[in-house]
Amino acid sequence: MNDKEVKGSPWDVFIHLLAVIALYVSIVCALTLLFQYVNLSLPDPVDVEVDVRDRIRWGMASLLIFFPAYVWAWRAIEMDLSQNPEKKKLWVRTCPIYLTLFLAGLLALTDLACLVYYFMSGDLTSRFFLKVVAVLLVAGAVLWFYLSALRRVPGPLPSASRTFAYATFFLVGVVVIAGFATAGSPSRARLARLDGTRIGNLQEIQREIVKYWQSKAALPSSLDQLSDSISGFSPPRDPATNGAYGYHPVSPASFELCADFALRDFNTEQTLPPWLRMMSPGTTYWNHEAGHFCYSRTIDPARHQPNKPEA
Repeated sequence: MNDKEVKGSPWDVFIHLLAVIALYVSIVCALTLLFQYVNLSLPDPVDVEVDVRDRIRWGMASLLIFFPAYVWAWRAIEMDLSQNPEKKKLWVRTCPIYLTLFLAGLLALTDLACLVYYFMSGDLTSRFFLKVVAVLLVAGAVLWFYLSALRRVPGPLPSASRTFAYATFFLVGVVVIAGFATAGSPSRARLARLDGTRIGNLQEIQREIVKYWQSKAALPSSLDQLSDSISGFSPPRDPATNGAYGYHPVSPASFELCADFALRDFNTEQTLPPWLRMMSPGTTYWNHEAGHFCYSRTIDPARHQPNKPEA
């Protein structure tokens, strides 16, 4: 059949677009997961990033949906090609392949250029090197797979392509399993978010206690005294039990704030919501054990001077 007689159907457009979009999303998600594993293994104290585990959860969720979609679309295309070999040169098939080869090659070259630049600048770290290797492996795998797809005759996959496909499935499975092991189970993630909310509530209560002390030169006898009808503030309560947080005045300028935490946390930055982490850089100040835990706080009169009454 003449190549000019080959026409693509709406199904051909749909399945090839689905395959290429699912492939690109899968690549981005796989690289995101690999980068976050490097960040957790080799943390950089100068980095100010959002929750790494939250990024891992998003990457896992997207990879679990889009990679199977890509595999299904790819199998559908291969089965159609085996029955209709003339579709091998269909524009809706060749254009995405050449675009993917172009982008993968550009990604690999840019990655190598960054590697050379950081090496010549003396800033090549193990953390950066591992990320470069991850990008090169993914880009190289895409280049090899699609170059072989252009060359081979439609039909059963050769042994090298089958081995590559099985290896890819295995590696994606390893990446996803590592994500579950790193990010924790859904139930643990929920408990961590509840603890993060408790920390945020205690910080809010602490600020109101300091304001109260500044205005009255004394600590409130209970959290109920912090309620203000004008500002609308009302002491927050535990997000799980709706119970009141513990508060105990110890001295005229010292007090304790208590809560029941679900998990032990000595990296509070990972459980606080992003907006609260940006407002509270000293998050290790709120480390806690699991169970009932109290924070001892002392107001510094030199730093938080009481407000003087107007004459």
